[in-house]
Amino acid sequence: MANIDEVFNQEKEFNELTKNISLSFSSHILATEEASFDSLCKKDPYFKQFTSGGL
Repeated sequence: MANIDEVFNQEKEFNELTKNISLSFSSHILATEEASFDSLCKKDPYFKQFTSGGL
């Protein structure tokens, strides 16, 4: 299980790296039962339209 502080630090790092890119990004952080794409899809069906892409 990831430490929530580590998750938010990664988000800050990503935001810093992308701040000068003229595209919009947003974060969507979810706590799931396990670290799997299926668990993510169970938590938020929005992601069912995508493939796991090797996650």
